[in-house]
Amino acid sequence: MEKDFHVGILFHNNPKYFELHSQINDHVDAYEIVLGQYATEPDVIDEIKELGKPLILHTNLLSPGSYNGVSRSDLQKVNSRVDRANALWVGDHMCYSKIKGIESGGLLSPFLIEEELSIYEKNINVITKELNCPLLLENVIMFYNPLSEMSLGEFFTKLTERTSAGIILSLENISQCQFYHNLDHYEFIESLPLEKVVQLHCTLGNIEEQKQIPSFYEKQLKHFEVIKYLAEKKEFSPKSLIWELETETPSLASPDYIVEKIHWARELFANKG
Repeated sequence: MEKDFHVGILFHNNPKYFELHSQINDHVDAYEIVLGQYATEPDVIDEIKELGKPLILHTNLLSPGSYNGVSRSDLQKVNSRVDRANALWVGDHMCYSKIKGIESGGLLSPFLIEEELSIYEKNINVITKELNCPLLLENVIMFYNPLSEMSLGEFFTKLTERTSAGIILSLENISQCQFYHNLDHYEFIESLPLEKVVQLHCTLGNIEEQKQIPSFYEKQLKHFEVIKYLAEKKEFSPKSLIWELETETPSLASPDYIVEKIHWARELFANKG
């Protein structure tokens, strides 16, 4: 029977993740992979599939905010990987990452105005019509004041009303906003259509190393606090939580700690909805 809720990790194309899987694979429900890491090694996707878990794809190729429209060649590339991975869904970002094929050098957040909303709506409807699986969009770091007519939450709400795209909620990206255009975790969460959030992204660092740097440790505890807060929201019933193990700490979290947090997340969310 297909699972209603998947807890897993972001599986990087690195030998240490293949070593890690032998210690956590029995506890994982799904793996997420970043498509750019497999651009020249697509066969590695097959190796990860052989671990026996569903795959979720993550990319920045689709650039839904590009004013010149959707790149059909990039969409074809993503679809080829979707088919190869038999992906549950594809996650991209609520941003633009290129204009007329020229890379922006970062994931640039939308200006929160109606004209920009119309560009995103048009592009997302093209993508979801042609993509071979569902599309989710993730909140990005707000590097600048977005010249707003609406809040970021309103922008997400209107887009999910006008398109079939779901949402990835990244707690780390909210935290990183404090260094640029600050975004409060709870205010942002309350402004979102929580019933449209399909996936949670959260970092999970080496807790002993985090304790040596108070800001890292406090941020990790804040993320756990926010996850528990979300679990209490009746309308919030995500389909997945993915732990991102690459954090500011030099070492990955221990396998036992990863397993502990996989089960913790499952207990919070698996019986919701």
